[in-house]
Amino acid sequence: MVERARGAIGAWFHTNGWRDLWLLIVTALLFVGALRVEATVNRVDETVGAIHSEGAERRDQVCTRDEREHQRAVEGLKLTYDFLVSLTPQERRGGINGLLLRELPRTEERARLSAAPEFCDEPNVGLDEPNPEIPKRPAELR
Repeated sequence: MVERARGAIGAWFHTNGWRDLWLLIVTALLFVGALRVEATVNRVDETVGAIHSEGAERRDQVCTRDEREHQRAVEGLKLTYDFLVSLTPQERRGGINGLLLRELPRTEERARLSAAPEFCDEPNVGLDEPNPEIPKRPAELR
């Protein structure tokens, strides 16, 4: 039985075998190569996805930081206005209160300018919209 099988295999190789064996080897190598390419593409896709996610996370962090800083500047301006309005005109001019009054244009400028880039206005980036409203200077301080 074994001899007969060897004879059949030998006869098959004698007529078609080498060509078919060569095609089988080439096909197997192409298949292995395709699997490797697919694995590489999957890794690249995962890496690109991770980079995209990390970029989105960093943009959100930058926007949150800058928008919070802007909110603090606006809140500081409101508190400064409230404090200066609560003083008498004489108290406003004296000591540290006079310094606050002289620095008021810079305080207003910091509240007007936001360091947040334009992409922070996109949905789901940074803090929720709208941006804080800049208060107008009270008539008592003009």
